[in-house]
Order: sequence, then C-alpha cells, then structure tokens
Amino acid sequence: MNPPPSPTPEDPPAKPQTLAQCHEVIDTLGQQLAQLREQVAWLQERVKLDSRNSSKPPSSDVAGTSRPRRSS
Repeated sequence: MNPPPSPTPEDPPAKPQTLAQCHEVIDTLGQQLAQLREQVAWLQERVKLDSRNSSKPPSSDVAGTSRPRRSS
C-alpha cells in the first residue's frame, strides 16, 4: 500500500489581480486540499494497523493497548 503523493510545498501565490487569476488560485488550492484529504485518510488507515490485522510483529504494537483475553 503506497501513500498518496504529497503536495509539493510552494511559495504562496502572488495576490491575484484578475478574476481569472482568482479562479486559478482557487482551483490550485482545491487540488491541494483534495490531495491532503487523501493523504490524511491514508495515514488514518495506517494508524489503525497492528500485529493482529497486518504483517507487523507484536513488538511494534503501541504500548498500553490491551488485547482481549480468550476465555478458557
């Protein structure tokens, strides 16, 4: 599972002078927002992984999380 591409850090755009430039800025920011939302969703899914639902070893589990005990 590969992470979505990160938006590249850019200098803030120059203040738009025309309505068309405003629309370009809005479109660019909308695209960046969509990429960031996708990246956040991907990261949230990664946080949910532990040794029980992935190939990670038990030693990589976060301390303090308890496993349900099996009743005998």
